[in-house]
Amino acid sequence: MRKKLIYFLMSMIVVLSMSSSLLLAEAKSPVTVTFWSMRTAEHERKALLKMIKMFEKENPGIKVSPTWVPWAPAIDKTIAAATTGTLPDSSIIGGDYFGDFAAMGIFEILDSYIANWDQKDNIYVDPLEPGPGNWYKGHVVCLPLEVGTMELVYNKKMFKEAGILSPPKTWNEFIVDAAKLTNPEKGVYGWGQAGWTSQGYLPWLCIVAQHNPFSAHHTFTPTGDIAFDNPIGYKMMEFWVDAYAKFKVTSRSMPVDGMREMFLAFSTQKSAMMFTEPRGTGSALAAGVSIGTAPLPGGPVYGISQVRKFSTNGNVSIGIFNTSKHKKEAWKWVSFMLSPKAQVIWASAIASFPANLVAAQDPVFKNNPLLAPSYDAIKNRYLFKIPHYPGAADVGYVHAKVAMQNALLGKWTPEEAVKYWANEIRKKMKQASK
Repeated sequence: MRKKLIYFLMSMIVVLSMSSSLLLAEAKSPVTVTFWSMRTAEHERKALLKMIKMFEKENPGIKVSPTWVPWAPAIDKTIAAATTGTLPDSSIIGGDYFGDFAAMGIFEILDSYIANWDQKDNIYVDPLEPGPGNWYKGHVVCLPLEVGTMELVYNKKMFKEAGILSPPKTWNEFIVDAAKLTNPEKGVYGWGQAGWTSQGYLPWLCIVAQHNPFSAHHTFTPTGDIAFDNPIGYKMMEFWVDAYAKFKVTSRSMPVDGMREMFLAFSTQKSAMMFTEPRGTGSALAAGVSIGTAPLPGGPVYGISQVRKFSTNGNVSIGIFNTSKHKKEAWKWVSFMLSPKAQVIWASAIASFPANLVAAQDPVFKNNPLLAPSYDAIKNRYLFKIPHYPGAADVGYVHAKVAMQNALLGKWTPEEAVKYWANEIRKKMKQASK
């Protein structure tokens, strides 16, 4: 009997020891946060991997597993993953599709996470205020990872060769300078402009907002109507069309050019000016182009006076999906991505203005002349919120394209093009309100 008792006790000790070892191993097993990044260029991947290594060192119980998803299939891949329950824990979110995803109810509400966050006052304030930015139905559901402001980017060498001493400050100077820089026989144009996509219509919306006394916003008036469906919007579209059809200072392929073609033309010195965010200068810098930047031109356009200065307040965001099984750990990763040290790495890698204003004081940004217009825009609040609503991507990439192309090619009058575009937005807003 005694031998049996000793055997039993020894067996229990072994079992308890094994159980303790298993529990200890389980406790030490790291949690893996899955993350989708739409920044897929090699230098962007390297920056993200560097940040992951830093994060994992500081948080030994958490691993980050990245998946690179190109922008083009990102929306379809996200919708498919939401349908099949295979969304990652966290992801970069493109502003064009924010409204669609928010309406699907797939975001984790971040209000409680932000409440006690030590960096909340350092993040560029606009997206944290109630409004269209990263808010949906009164709650913060994403945070800005990158802040975008529209700048005039120009080729300093081409300006010098044309005898132009400084970038244009007014729209009249802009057209005159663009004409001096244009040489159609060599396929060189003063202004390289995408006829559609966000890089095509956002600069146009900036001009409208600068000259529109009815709204400090580029899409909606205070009463909720379309801010550019009026004589101001029609005149601004006429200016855009004239640059292409009358003054001929833009590429003949402008109506079908997208961002890729616009950046390629500038990088190969086939165009001397373009409107883009600082991060849009990467390919030109890599090609050795001597780049200068300036604020968007101002002044009257076709007799309409300028009311204010504006640059776009666009951003690429980061969020957590509410299906995540590791929300606490995902928030640690998201908040790390927005910390000053991580923002220095990320924003410098993608040539963006940091979302964290403490990071923006780093010399890599503060002493970068390419970012000077962005500093000016943010310091003086020359920014407006870009509204996000379900279907906004279609309005931008489909209907804006149709409107711009038909106006540029002379198939529609500027007024007809603007009204078509405005009515499509009204339809989307009506659908979203149901």
